[in-house]
Amino acid sequence: MELDYGALYEVRTPHFYVEANKMPMARCTVKALYDYKAQREDELSFCKQAIIHNVDKQDGGWWRGDYGGKKQLWFPANYVEEIVSTQAQEQDEAVSALSPSTRDHSCLRCSQSCTSLDPYPEAVGCS
Repeated sequence: MELDYGALYEVRTPHFYVEANKMPMARCTVKALYDYKAQREDELSFCKQAIIHNVDKQDGGWWRGDYGGKKQLWFPANYVEEIVSTQAQEQDEAVSALSPSTRDHSCLRCSQSCTSLDPYPEAVGCS
């Protein structure tokens, strides 16, 4: 039996093409400005300075993102700032360069701030 590929085109609806404003937005990476403890099961907990990846910006003040092994959970948009991809890449490279023991328990002291480089720290006990 031979497939009729032409039949695929016959079932198109009049609104087959997606309008530009309905196209999915490119996802970004953000850095936490404050600690946030989830209030519900579908929310993301994180510590200040956490890097949240694959962020889907939504209307209404809440975004979705990946952090700590959790995928596409909600968090308040006003708790984070978007970072450019080079900053996110540098952060990821710094984490990869650390040994496992350093990655699990340390904090690098910079001239102005302390940044935890563990990409998946436990959100409980943020300081």
